[in-house]
Amino acid sequence: MLWPHSQLFQLDYGTIFEWVARPRCAKRLILSRMQRSLTGEVFNLLSNPRLPEQVQSCAELIRPEKPIEIDENAAREMVAPLIWMLARIGTQGLPLTKVGYLRPVDVTALMTELGWSQWWIGKANREEQTAPASRLRETVLETRLVRRLKGSLVLTPLGRTLADDPVGLWFHIANILPVEKHQGQRVAAILSILSALAATDQKDEAASTSTLITRRALAELGWTNSDGSPLKEFDLINSWRQTRDVLAILGVTAFRGNTSPAPDRATFLRAVLTQPVPTDASSLTESTLRPRRAHTLIVTLDDVVPTVWRKIVVPSTITLLQLHEVIQTSMGWTRSHLFAFQVGEDRYGYPDPDWDRMKNAGRIKLDKVLPDPGTQARYDYDFGDGWSHSITVEAITTLDDYPVLLAGANACPPEDCGGPHGYQEMLEAQADPSHERHEEFREWLGQTFDPTTFNLARVNNSLRLEANNW
Repeated sequence: MLWPHSQLFQLDYGTIFEWVARPRCAKRLILSRMQRSLTGEVFNLLSNPRLPEQVQSCAELIRPEKPIEIDENAAREMVAPLIWMLARIGTQGLPLTKVGYLRPVDVTALMTELGWSQWWIGKANREEQTAPASRLRETVLETRLVRRLKGSLVLTPLGRTLADDPVGLWFHIANILPVEKHQGQRVAAILSILSALAATDQKDEAASTSTLITRRALAELGWTNSDGSPLKEFDLINSWRQTRDVLAILGVTAFRGNTSPAPDRATFLRAVLTQPVPTDASSLTESTLRPRRAHTLIVTLDDVVPTVWRKIVVPSTITLLQLHEVIQTSMGWTRSHLFAFQVGEDRYGYPDPDWDRMKNAGRIKLDKVLPDPGTQARYDYDFGDGWSHSITVEAITTLDDYPVLLAGANACPPEDCGGPHGYQEMLEAQADPSHERHEEFREWLGQTFDPTTFNLARVNNSLRLEANNW
């Protein structure tokens, strides 16, 4: 596992955005234009001034202005192993051996019917000796299409929904990567995905040294092995093994012996880094779960014009920490700063040993602090800029699926723009070419900021994926 060089090390988002705000920085202009298209995690990583030039230059290859499009045949070819496994499991489930492996009969069928036995050296009938079979089983589990139940693999509701939808399945896999949980592993996965994208570009002369570049980038960010030793190639490969195995199953990267990666791998890698919403997202949001008690909340960003508000429905039993994640995604913030909920005299956030008034938001349920319609709370974000949100419980209802955004209006302000006062000045300066800060804000934003933009479908897709991690 990767560890920060110092126990106090974190990605310094304040430093990141100071760097982003520097004038006449070509890389910053590229990233500013991409902020609304990239995931917050990818944008923050690419914005880090510690990254080597070779990694930052990979940002141009993401091409966020180009729509993510995949036709059904190309999607079906890429996700064929997953569709095969979902069909094999079917409605009856697929029994495993006593130690949790696929049965020899299933391994043989898998390797034969997918054509993998043609290049795999060995009998290809025992999972522990057949890496592709093991990778496929782990992939359907990691991507939440399948779960273990009483010694068998069974389809999840999501797996049943996507079993006959190759395009929906393609987008689901792109949106769920990377699957690693530890921050260092996720950083390694994103950097490696960027390197893999660069390797698909014929003009990239550094493709052959992508592993070396990724290791150097991790070292510059302060990541080491848990014992403090520098990362070696083996350490890097193991740090993002789960995501790497998923990419290998899809043919984005090649198995040993199979040297023909999928032709649409660059499109897929761009989709991983931007996490787009498919044209028809109905299959991804189809409800297959039992209704449960839920809160309808109105969240309004205070003291800004035009008014930024969201109407969301969330399970009543989520923690305030989970509600923080929902608000961040719904509003459009990037999780770059601390937060706190104020309910009456109580304040909830990340526990602070130096401030005993801050209660742990991960240990209190929403329905315990806001039990009835009409109850209210305040959500503070970024104590420096001072963004304050008013939360009101509109109704107690039921929810069939994941948290959902029902309605809303206007764009979230850019991070680190100076709070409500700084945001209003930014809008005024942008609209007035004679304003003394017009050029400064225009260069900082990289393009005209439209305060009225709002994408309901994209937010709901992100909320669904986020809830999968709960």
